[in-house]
Amino acid sequence: MRATVDMRGANVKSERPRRLSQSGQIAVEYVLLLLVGLGIYILIANTMVSRNPSNPGFVIDRWQKIVRVIGHDIIEK
Repeated sequence: MRATVDMRGANVKSERPRRLSQSGQIAVEYVLLLLVGLGIYILIANTMVSRNPSNPGFVIDRWQKIVRVIGHDIIEK
């Protein structure tokens, strides 16, 4: 760590190491936020569009119901 002298002659610690540690902390926080976002995305995607036949996602389930209604082609209604 380098010390510099200000106008009054007092030693002032360099701000460089603090900035480096802060940028490292920002990088770690960014990666953690990305991981949390990815986890939330996976949960939402599995809930919405899961193609598991025993427990399909709600979008797939609704789409299958629409296709069945169109496939029956009830003319009287």
